[in-house]
Amino acid sequence: MLLSNAGEIKLADFGIAKATNLPGSIQSGALKGKVPYMAPEYALGRECSARSDLFSLGVLLYECLAGYRPFDGENDLQTLERARSGRRRRLREASPATPAVLAHAIESLLAPKPEVRPRHAAAFLEMLSNIPPPPLAQRKLGALVRSAKTRETIPSMPGLASTRAAPTLRPRKRLPSRR
Repeated sequence: MLLSNAGEIKLADFGIAKATNLPGSIQSGALKGKVPYMAPEYALGRECSARSDLFSLGVLLYECLAGYRPFDGENDLQTLERARSGRRRRLREASPATPAVLAHAIESLLAPKPEVRPRHAAAFLEMLSNIPPPPLAQRKLGALVRSAKTRETIPSMPGLASTRAAPTLRPRKRLPSRR
């Protein structure tokens, strides 16, 4: 997840892109990605769809609110088994401050069976349409990002799962204009 100076949240994943630079890293039939975020159908080699990606989004959103991933086990096989069976703490138990409507929407993404999940991202967004953002949330996030540029760590903020070291950002050198 990336945060802009204006407090905009952007989702990004560079894991597989990084792996493609390694010789022999991408093989046909091999699992690609991070196990804790894999939809059960993907891990089992079954047909995947937008619903598989929504499962991964659900894991990420749960992690942001609870501070840990929903299906984490002691090893990858246990994590995959928990995801396949749907065995985890409910989001409202892990993060009681989460609004019920938001928790229900995220829980729908974590369903072990793809046909139970929302059909596409627009259906998920529709589930969130009546949830107003916290007042000044974007402005507060933007101020947090700007202040982190001058410090080594991001300060604690209610609603963020953890505090992590943030790299100091340096402005890029401008290239001479071509006229």
